[in-house]
Amino acid sequence: MRLPGVLSVALLVASVVWFGATPAILTAPKVVVFPLTVNGEAQQDAGDRLAVLFAQQMSENGVEVVPPDPGTKRIDFLKVARKLDCDYYVTGFITPLGAEVTVVEQIVSTTSGTVVASNSAELLTYADASGQGALLAVLVKKHAERALAPLNDQNATAVTPAPKASGPETSLSKLGNIFKRKPKAAPSPSPSPSPSP
Repeated sequence: MRLPGVLSVALLVASVVWFGATPAILTAPKVVVFPLTVNGEAQQDAGDRLAVLFAQQMSENGVEVVPPDPGTKRIDFLKVARKLDCDYYVTGFITPLGAEVTVVEQIVSTTSGTVVASNSAELLTYADASGQGALLAVLVKKHAERALAPLNDQNATAVTPAPKASGPETSLSKLGNIFKRKPKAAPSPSPSPSPSP
């Protein structure tokens, strides 16, 4: 006899919570991949083509990929990613380097607006980019799950040291001196040789 779908889902959620996992594990991170900015004489459509390739590979590797709004300017990436209810957005730069191009891929958290991971690669052909999207997916999932291990580890102990009492070693007025050169010690006078008799 099969359990109704609702009861099956309820049992799954209950078992996940019972064993110490959090519901965040059940949902894949949501990401929007924007076209990469092309610098120099690289093919102008390369940024769009790599973005599509990265999005496809990320989707195949457990990340929910949301299509970007067409024509979004780089200055609006964060605002648009938040409007799309994404956890992260991916973009980057393509710069010619001899016969190859250097690709810098950046993963930005929509919560903080900062780059949380990046990767660079030197590519000659689009085939060289295979696997870059899978790597980006791993980086996104690793960042999304970074806080889950301490929450699930019931034996974890606090590793943050207690603050030191205020004293000379914590005085901010002393910090300005750490970059000053110490004066050289004056050489000690050496004894002059005595004349031989």
